[in-house]
Amino acid sequence: MATSEDQRAHELRTWPETRGGAGDLSGTALVGWGGRWDTGEDHLRNASYHRSAAAQLDADYQEACGTRPLADVQVSPLVRYGVGGETTPAGTVILLAPAAGPPARLLEELRCHRAWMMLERTDMEQCPLDLPGLRVTAHGDDTGIELTLTVEDPKLVPVLRERAAHDLEAASHGHH
Repeated sequence: MATSEDQRAHELRTWPETRGGAGDLSGTALVGWGGRWDTGEDHLRNASYHRSAAAQLDADYQEACGTRPLADVQVSPLVRYGVGGETTPAGTVILLAPAAGPPARLLEELRCHRAWMMLERTDMEQCPLDLPGLRVTAHGDDTGIELTLTVEDPKLVPVLRERAAHDLEAASHGHH
């Protein structure tokens, strides 16, 4: 987005062409003008905003993932370790293999995977971790981990369940 805004700012700085008197507006009445003038400065400001947002996403990724190998980060722990699940009134419970634990490490891996998705914008429309108002809790021991996913908005509960089921389906087919 930042590159696109830079290009538009450059186009606006080099317009209008003045050959053949094209830049001569004498005797021309501009009537009924409304709205904002599209200036190069607006686009440069937008480019700066997008760079800043991208830098924040990168910083979030670095904080959440550190030096974890990309191959581990790209696959959701829900897909890597998921073994089953059931619905709850406000969302879903996903059962994960013992290797997913301990719970604190699992939550770190989930945070890292979400940060990678935000940075790469990959398959987010299918991931249960990308819903507004999502709450995640993990409990478990060496027999398995229980991950509870809930959302505040009742309209998003079916979406959460569908996305969680999608990840469990991928897990059952070994799409790691």
